[in-house]
Amino acid sequence: MIVRVLLPLVVLAAVLAPAGTTAGPAVYSGTILFAGAEPSGIGLRVTGGTATITLGPGHVAQARVPLRRVNGTLRFSVPGLPKPLAFVMRTKGARLTGTAAQGRARATVALIRGPSPDTTLGYYASPEVEVARFTHFGFSAAPFAIDVDSGAFGAPPRSDARLAVRQYEVRIPASGAVLAGTLTVPPGTGPHPGVVYISGSGPTLREEAHWLDSVFVSRGIAVLGYDKRGIGQSTGRYPGDLASESTIRTLAGDAVAAARFLAAQKGIDRSHVGFYGLSQGGWIIPQAVGRADGMVSWAVIESGPTVTQGESDTYASLVASGVPLLAAETQARAAGPSGYDPRPWIERLRIPVLWLYGGQDRAQPVQHSREILRDLSPGHEFTVEYYAAAPHPLFDGSGFPDGLFATVRAWLAAHELAGR
Repeated sequence: MIVRVLLPLVVLAAVLAPAGTTAGPAVYSGTILFAGAEPSGIGLRVTGGTATITLGPGHVAQARVPLRRVNGTLRFSVPGLPKPLAFVMRTKGARLTGTAAQGRARATVALIRGPSPDTTLGYYASPEVEVARFTHFGFSAAPFAIDVDSGAFGAPPRSDARLAVRQYEVRIPASGAVLAGTLTVPPGTGPHPGVVYISGSGPTLREEAHWLDSVFVSRGIAVLGYDKRGIGQSTGRYPGDLASESTIRTLAGDAVAAARFLAAQKGIDRSHVGFYGLSQGGWIIPQAVGRADGMVSWAVIESGPTVTQGESDTYASLVASGVPLLAAETQARAAGPSGYDPRPWIERLRIPVLWLYGGQDRAQPVQHSREILRDLSPGHEFTVEYYAAAPHPLFDGSGFPDGLFATVRAWLAAHELAGR
């Protein structure tokens, strides 16, 4: 019986070991490409009957799963919802090639020997950091650590003490699209509050959620991020960069679909599902909350404009041309409102919202946005925090402003948002 168990593992190790070497862990890296999608990275480490998979920025950071050898193929699956992401691979010398499938989505996979640049990505318990990197609009294409307590940036830790999160590659049905994303569930039996990340403008990927998501995970809150429709691995038509009425309506519908998906998952406290977003996400979130039929009960918004699209764009153009920030605000006000107006949706909000702003914002007129919120605050549960030296994304080369992460944690605690 012992021979029957060990023999397949010995054969597998021999197949994966380089010629002329002693059998041991085999390390590969390469790409996974779904039909009609952008390629993304993948790393694979095979040790005996175990595969350790890294799916790149924003995706499942590390999954240790059983590996089987069946009729000359290597088979393993990464956790996913509603179905796992299943791989079937064959060895070709120093290469592994094959396919991956998740429901109806099909991909080709090509790997060569060598380590992935993403093996350090993920959440750590000691030191308490998240390691991230970014491929679209990112601060760093190389992995770096975000300190969960302070928000400071640093080098990835030399540690194997990972936080025992559970991560899933997900496929979310939406109107005219299937949104591909990643769900991160903190340690503990739950139920966990959950938050959906709503990205800023442009062709953004789920990786953008990582700027602040470690704060939520550290509080026991599950985080769902997804590729914008038509971008990354999401299907559908990308609605474009301009924040038109149509674009915001489409993206708000996607946000509602993601919230419904999250609320339906086992172990999620559906009474405490929220939104967290950046920049254009601040226009999307109020409308999505209003269309979610009471499903969304809280929100955190970074640098979200409360002015109209025309005022925001005018301001950004003036600043880009060299006009000082306060002068640009004055001229944008004089030009008057135009385009998409989030105010009617903000007025309808009946949930607690934490608004975070930076005084050096070059993308939207932050003083005018704060003024609108002051006018609307009576009858609303709005908390507005301001960091005078912070830019639009609220971080610089050293990290987030002192106290910002602590402020977010305190606000979450005040609203009893924590997992079990």
